[in-house]
Amino acid sequence: MTAIWLRPIKPKSVEGKVNYIKRPWAQRTMDKVRWYCHLLSETFSEFQHAPNFETSGHISLREHLKSVEQLFTNSCTEALKDQGLDKLIEKFGDVDPEFAGVFFEGTAMGLAIVDFVSPSRADRWKRLQKDFGASHAFTLHAGLGMAMAKLEIRLDQRFGTQGILDQYDPNYRAVIIDGYAFYLGYFDPARYIEKRFLPEPFSSKRSGAFDQGLGRSLWFSQRGNVRKIRAAIMRFAEHRQANLWAGVGLACAYSGGVGERRVTRLKNSADTHKKQLARGAALAALVRLQAGNMTDHTEAACQLLGGQSADELAQSVVSAISL
Repeated sequence: MTAIWLRPIKPKSVEGKVNYIKRPWAQRTMDKVRWYCHLLSETFSEFQHAPNFETSGHISLREHLKSVEQLFTNSCTEALKDQGLDKLIEKFGDVDPEFAGVFFEGTAMGLAIVDFVSPSRADRWKRLQKDFGASHAFTLHAGLGMAMAKLEIRLDQRFGTQGILDQYDPNYRAVIIDGYAFYLGYFDPARYIEKRFLPEPFSSKRSGAFDQGLGRSLWFSQRGNVRKIRAAIMRFAEHRQANLWAGVGLACAYSGGVGERRVTRLKNSADTHKKQLARGAALAALVRLQAGNMTDHTEAACQLLGGQSADELAQSVVSAISL
């Protein structure tokens, strides 16, 4: 992975201003890493102020999604400490298999951030991908995309003749874009959801992956509120709505916490985009099948949204993972 030197950062930390001029180069770099860790903890504090919605079963959807987000946050924060991959994997042993993807997505984001701002060894994310990519390729690449968005890295940025996405498996470049858009949609909804801004690099064939990521973010930011999700999507241009619904279907089927009634309402709300909603559920099934952690809620969502079992629905999109 190419280390990327960002524009000069002059943050205020708890101790005051960080002096980048007098400190040695390596120390300045670690100051940047620590600053990003502090910045992330501030950003993720937004998770603690989510609105309350109706309950689903014995636990509210709000609390379920908050627990998912908290695991992601903790995993990312631990990875940012850069204490070695072995220590991170030790913590994986305590994670419920259902949430393994959340753990790896957060870990991938944290390791990628450290890679991008480090002056020397920048292979943490690739080592994680080498060890766990066969089972968790989607979530690892989505976390990588979130890291790029957090650091405001342009995905059309080039290093000589090579673009930044050219370093990665072409089958998962769209997933990187998905993760990139998820971050922007969740943490800057005023620009990317309300104003529906579409960055120039995604104005062509890659806009589908970008909008899918925005759709995923809507499921979390709107706490599964079908009425609000539909209202947000309907404000987008018609040609963007299909992939937004696909992202919603992916998040709904993968993350769980909802009952049959809400999933049925979601399907009815999609109107002419029911097939795209099912496509998202199919991708969620494929991600879980690859990871070996299929859940009852993903199976049920596939039946309700796609009319097929999770296994059957996943097979229909095996060749379409690159979108």
